[in-house]
Amino acid sequence: MIHLDKFDKVTLKDISIYAYHGVLPEEKERGQEFRVNVELYTNFEGISQTDQLEQVIDYRQVLESIQKTATGTRFDLLEALAEHLALNLLQFDRVKRVKISVAKPRPPLPAVTGGVEVSVVRSCPD
Repeated sequence: MIHLDKFDKVTLKDISIYAYHGVLPEEKERGQEFRVNVELYTNFEGISQTDQLEQVIDYRQVLESIQKTATGTRFDLLEALAEHLALNLLQFDRVKRVKISVAKPRPPLPAVTGGVEVSVVRSCPD
């Protein structure tokens, strides 16, 4: 018998956070804007019958978790920040998988005009 996982997706786009992450001293002192995009994989099956917030992921709680984590802990690396955010979001009961991208729109790199971004994908163990 084939077992198929059902995944539905909630996306939060272009979350803007001002924080103090980076390797360079000026990044740690002055801070900068970070952009976060999140895809949360869950299961909406049956929601059309209940139509209750308690049956889905509350976007407000997700946003609060992202903001608290991104401003409450300092990281040198974008990769570390992204993974930390992803692991925190996996703590939500209904989140089965998360893809999170963290970008520095204006990194301190003179030749980079489009920003720098990292993405991680993490899943709950079966």
